Amino acid sequence: MKRKISKNHRLYGQTLISDRIKGKNGRVLKIHGCVTKPESIVISENDYEIFISKQKYLSAKLLTFFVEYPIIIMGYSLSDRNILGILETISEIDIYGNSLKQKADNIWFINYSPSNLEKKDVLLEKEIVLSNNKIILINYINVKTYDKLFESIIGTNKYPYSLTAMANELGYSHWKQIEKYIQIIEEREIIKVSNNPEYFIRYKSAKRYSEAFFNKLKEEVK
Repeated sequence: MKRKISKNHRLYGQTLISDRIKGKNGRVLKIHGCVTKPESIVISENDYEIFISKQKYLSAKLLTFFVEYPIIIMGYSLSDRNILGILETISEIDIYGNSLKQKADNIWFINYSPSNLEKKDVLLEKEIVLSNNKIILINYINVKTYDKLFESIIGTNKYPYSLTAMANELGYSHWKQIEKYIQIIEEREIIKVSNNPEYFIRYKSAKRYSEAFFNKLKEEVK
């Protein structure tokens, strides 16, 4: 069964710069545009030059996603200069540490390979050498179909919120502003939210909260 993605969760090209992140996860970022919006497509040399001129702003906006969310990159080559430029900007501000080799646990690069001789999906670590002489290690997945990948993404819907997403959904500008309400819930229920699988899951560097916990937090904020 096909799942329809809300148009509110799709961002095309440079519209990412002006978008305000709010609510749940599940954003689809079509950085090089989409056929449904021909004016957003990056295809000619002039399109690329315009894109590159704005890339620093785009990279700055993407930092929020790279810090708060798992990132799945699909439909791009690892030699794509826009992808490499974004990764280089990220490596310079040391999100993943300040060494020459940085491990980005939350980045998953999907390589579609229907002719895969092993006839199975393969998970690897891939080194990307950047022009600033730094190396970023990412999760690299060879897939022969997208079926299992999409099933896995759908399965994460139990924990759709980051702290920032919950704060924004509740009308706050920073996640620190909702900490006191989380503490109230913990004290009343005599629990530690981060130890409760009904409310919380941690996957490598990503911290995610369930719909059930968000609803409880929303009642507390009221």
